Amino acid sequence: MYQAQVSRYQEIGITSASKERLILLAYEGTIKFLNQARMHIEQRNIAAKCDRISKAVAVIDELAASLNMEEGKEVAENLASLYEYMMKRLVLANLNSDPKILDEVLSLLKTLYSAWVEVIDKPGVSLPRETAAVLQIAA
Repeated sequence: MYQAQVSRYQEIGITSASKERLILLAYEGTIKFLNQARMHIEQRNIAAKCDRISKAVAVIDELAASLNMEEGKEVAENLASLYEYMMKRLVLANLNSDPKILDEVLSLLKTLYSAWVEVIDKPGVSLPRETAAVLQIAA
């Protein structure tokens, strides 16, 4: 019963979250999945590793697919390229059970996450038009 209440609380938090917060949640989830995948590599749990990497790729793919390329211009194009690179690296990490590749992608994700936090959480700062347009991805 407690778990059901927690799940419901999380669901309400997600459905009522701002576009910006949804982006942060996507990054947080992906980072969590890749940390879990790394642990499963160390434990030689291949099925769980594959599952977590697949979930991470799915989130990154969703972020990439929902970029607003027209309004986001160069920022959206750069993010799309980076997402594509990360997905390719994760496929390779999955095939080779390579924690170093996971670490590389984790580092990229943490950098992006920190950048979004800094941009979103600065009071009174207005986002450049291209960056604001990218934020439409969570619409």
